[in-house]
Amino acid sequence: MILEHASGAQILIHVGMNTVSLKGEGFTAHVKTGDVITRGQLLLEFDIALIEQAGYPVITPVIVPNGQECVKQVEVAASQSDPAQAVITIQC
Repeated sequence: MILEHASGAQILIHVGMNTVSLKGEGFTAHVKTGDVITRGQLLLEFDIALIEQAGYPVITPVIVPNGQECVKQVEVAASQSDPAQAVITIQC
């Protein structure tokens, strides 16, 4: 999934390694290309057990493939109520 800021900066979220081989199985997108998203909006759900059973690691890199030159600061804040839900803020 790629998110793009008005500045052109992009964030690539890749759930698992080589999970493209699953051809979408175990993934439910809640947004589509061109949607405007808001903070806290659910973007994607995925079945961790299915990914692991298929033999893929669930490590999820978050990459800035375009617009690195405008990134001034990156902050990661865990939710107080659910530490597994982190918010990544990128300031351009």
